[in-house]
Amino acid sequence: MSKEPVIVLAMLKFKGPIPQSVLDYLPEVVAKTRAEDDCISNVPHLPLEGEPNRIYLHEIWTSKEALDGHLQAPYLARFRELAEPHLEGGIDVSLWKALM
Repeated sequence: MSKEPVIVLAMLKFKGPIPQSVLDYLPEVVAKTRAEDDCISNVPHLPLEGEPNRIYLHEIWTSKEALDGHLQAPYLARFRELAEPHLEGGIDVSLWKALM
């Protein structure tokens, strides 16, 4: 089992304004994610300028295995149910490791 931290960068681009149901549920998702033992960091972002219909998520997990376990959480399934019908394409996710 690899114990190298994994960094998640995820972009959600909505077809129109971010639905209120997504904005209302996001604090619960963030709180539950941050409460997981293997979550090092979880920070959602909104753009300062440009397209206001995007949410950028930056997360750090203790390992890829920990992230895989997190992705099975029921509260994430609920978030996807709320967000995905309104997305322009899917959720753009990439995994990274620290350079230094």
